[in-house]
Amino acid sequence: MKVNILHFSGTGNTKYVADYLGEKLVNTGHDVKINGIDTNPTIDEDVELLILGGPIYAGNVPEKMIRWILRNIKNKNANCIVYSTSAGLKNANGVDSLAKKLDKKGYNILAKETYVMPRNFYFGKYPKNTTQEVNDMIKNTNKQIDILVDRLNKGKLYLADPENKGVLGKDLLAETFS
Repeated sequence: MKVNILHFSGTGNTKYVADYLGEKLVNTGHDVKINGIDTNPTIDEDVELLILGGPIYAGNVPEKMIRWILRNIKNKNANCIVYSTSAGLKNANGVDSLAKKLDKKGYNILAKETYVMPRNFYFGKYPKNTTQEVNDMIKNTNKQIDILVDRLNKGKLYLADPENKGVLGKDLLAETFS
């Protein structure tokens, strides 16, 4: 299967997921191209699976990513997986925003994945993660990606929760915090 993985990664967590996921897909026989949106990549005409990921800033993916998607992703009938990375899952709503935009462009959303990755802000009540916490997060994320790739390869990937609730408010919040 021809796969394009596009990501925005401010500190490296989202890029790590893109690279690990790409490696797993290549190792199982897929043709994979990975790009950060900062390089203004194009989506291959014959892409069968688009994977799009970004970090969570104040509950949503960054406004920069939202604007890039709206301007650069053309309407297409193809499968898609969206993912986000964040220090916790409580307000990790970026996958809903990504899914809604891609659904409107004709993409079939197969999965909305959220990955807990090491914290990259250390102020107030947010201390730096310990080495053990970082190792555990990476191990859990890798395991979650392994399961995703296995389900994809077996044709058992389906979206359990297609709802994309409150996306407008989340997008306004992203714009406010840009």
